[in-house]
Amino acid sequence: VEIAADHNEAASTLTMTPWFGNRSVGAKDWDPKLPDGSESISWSSSSWLTGGDSRSSTGKYSSFTVLDKLVFMLEEHMRNGRLPNLKQISIAGFSAGCQMASRWA
Repeated sequence: VEIAADHNEAASTLTMTPWFGNRSVGAKDWDPKLPDGSESISWSSSSWLTGGDSRSSTGKYSSFTVLDKLVFMLEEHMRNGRLPNLKQISIAGFSAGCQMASRWA
């Protein structure tokens, strides 16, 4: 975000930060408009670093599949005009997030 601001691109930069936590979080904690009872998926320990499966009552999702779906969703929004100014998708991370991004690539 700071780099985008330094280059006067903050207004045209979309930053998303997926959360690969080791505990589930209730939907109401993310957004009060979401229905009661739903919660985030979570991973045990650091299994998400290597594409490990989540632990969830709604199904198992590898962390790499989550990134695949995120990029696919953004590409779809580019194609269908929902994000008409989106020109590029970059994946980056810090520390363990960088390791995960490198393994996912």
